[in-house]
Amino acid sequence: MLAAFLLTCRGLASASDCVKAPWKPLNLFQLDRADVHCTSRHNTASADAMGQIQSQGGSKLQEDAPGTWLLVEQTDGQLMYVHRTRGNATQQAPTSCSWQQREVDGYPAYVNKHTQQVSWTRPPAWCWLYINSRLARALHISEPLWVNWRNHATSSEDPAELPPHEIARIKELGEVAVWRNDLTGEVSYEDPQLRAWRQVKTLAGDVFWYHPVTEETTWTAPSAVSWTRVVESRGIQERTYYFNTRTGESTWGKPRDMSWRKHRCVSDVMAAF
Repeated sequence: MLAAFLLTCRGLASASDCVKAPWKPLNLFQLDRADVHCTSRHNTASADAMGQIQSQGGSKLQEDAPGTWLLVEQTDGQLMYVHRTRGNATQQAPTSCSWQQREVDGYPAYVNKHTQQVSWTRPPAWCWLYINSRLARALHISEPLWVNWRNHATSSEDPAELPPHEIARIKELGEVAVWRNDLTGEVSYEDPQLRAWRQVKTLAGDVFWYHPVTEETTWTAPSAVSWTRVVESRGIQERTYYFNTRTGESTWGKPRDMSWRKHRCVSDVMAAF
């Protein structure tokens, strides 16, 4: 079962990746940076830091892969980052262990303390799932296990890439949430809405749309978010179809962006394949 689970993770890598669009009608970061206010439970990131977003991938392409480092407590109580293969140790958090989550307009954003890179999508260092004792027994695994669904690394120790409060949150959640698209068969281990078009407001109250994966921006609602469910009554019979107010297209079946379903248990997802 674990092999099947990891194969599912491998399939996700290609299924969820999007190709960067060739056009950008409006650059989000050409707007007044005061429009971007970043907050979290623990601290506040400056708008300038959010404006330092790099090209897609950025320094994430140079940092160590998830699972490379271990966080070890020394006899004197100090915490050290130890490289799993080379064995060298450092007190300073490596780049891959320096990501923090912020909140921008109700959506998560990720800031790297070391490089100041900003990512609107979850970096690989934060793509960990926790298989607790209950799920481990269902998958015939001898002990609880962390699995990274981006690079397929596994670890019985808590990932050094995640801060303690995020580790505690994931463990307290006690489930592995997986989304599957009934139309396309795509699988995602994070809410697809976090990788879809979102509305953003300027201080003046103007609304535009931004895509966190392709980095496209537009003042008009994209066709992907312009679908509406229509119920047509004919006598005692009712028929449901879907209409796109942007393109004028209609379909009897749910469009792709309305076809995601959340599964709350790994075994439920395995049964669907």
